[in-house]
Amino acid sequence: MGASRQDLTRRLNSRKCVIGVGLACVVGGAFCFGRLVSPPQATANPPEAVAEKSPEPPPPLLYKSTGDSDYSKRAVAWIGDKEVVTREELGEYLIARFGAERLEMLVNKRIIENACKEKGIDVMEAEIDAVLADDVKSLGVTKEDFVTKVLKKYNKSLYEWREDVIRPKLQMKKLTQDRVTVTADDLAKAYEAYYGEKVECQMIMWPKSELHIAKKVWDSIRKDANEFDRLARSQASGQLASSGGKLEKFGRNTTGDPEMERIVFSLEKGEVSPVIGTKEGVVVVKLINKYPAENKKLEDVRPALEKEVIERKIQAEIPLVFDELRKKANAKLYLKKANTDNDIRQAAEQEIRNNLTKHGPATTKPPSGN
Repeated sequence: MGASRQDLTRRLNSRKCVIGVGLACVVGGAFCFGRLVSPPQATANPPEAVAEKSPEPPPPLLYKSTGDSDYSKRAVAWIGDKEVVTREELGEYLIARFGAERLEMLVNKRIIENACKEKGIDVMEAEIDAVLADDVKSLGVTKEDFVTKVLKKYNKSLYEWREDVIRPKLQMKKLTQDRVTVTADDLAKAYEAYYGEKVECQMIMWPKSELHIAKKVWDSIRKDANEFDRLARSQASGQLASSGGKLEKFGRNTTGDPEMERIVFSLEKGEVSPVIGTKEGVVVVKLINKYPAENKKLEDVRPALEKEVIERKIQAEIPLVFDELRKKANAKLYLKKANTDNDIRQAAEQEIRNNLTKHGPATTKPPSGN
């Protein structure tokens, strides 16, 4: 179905400021908190155009109606003057082809809506309009371009963006906001992240399994700037390689890795760090430049920082809240993805390989002489 909704939300998120989101965001240059979060996906099996065997009878919506309901007769198209294409036929056609990938989204939306009804939570159209305007502004495009160029690229309509992305995000935010508070420590870290000392760096990253390689080349890249640049441009991370390993400048409390930050901020200009272990891999960092703290008083920026900290905490809490709602709902999905021709071919090839491993290649015994 083309690029995913998550790709677009990540693109929008990269325009917002964040604290403590992890080294992966540093690598991507997204020093910001908060995401345009769609509700986490339930962990039920992906759906299919056929009903799964279950101890419970599948819900009626999986079966084609045999009654003369409005749904079974209502026309969505005519072929000539006599042949009608009904709403039910279109529904079954779409379920068979797209039901698997859309069912879970629908179930998630229903779970969120039910939770909101229980707590008397509502989302107004004006709130959705405000978020949409912010999305458009974040990308620096007009609303028309957002619809015709951005959403079209991700195979999304404006209606889908409003109802499947913005509305659930606002609903989850309202369900979660009472669970978060701002502490003095939160404010201090946010203040330092935004207005404290900043560094500009160049980074080379290896997978954790290649620690020995990083250690082997460390002395040469520490002594030779050209060698450092060469490895930075050819490293495994395509995103880092494309920028020659250069990161946007960042402050403390922004990478989610206090130890790495401590080492980096202790470097002198042009100095190369030792090999550092992180959650994403092993890295070596060279300090390009260091920038002094801004002359800002905490009290002058407190309201904006409090708002930012609350937003970050809400976004971190949303997956936990939704997981609780999903477990409470105990949803059962009766559709799963249908096998494609390629799936069947791969399964057959695997079965043949398994048989050969178990029994060996088939042989024809020569006839015994009499």
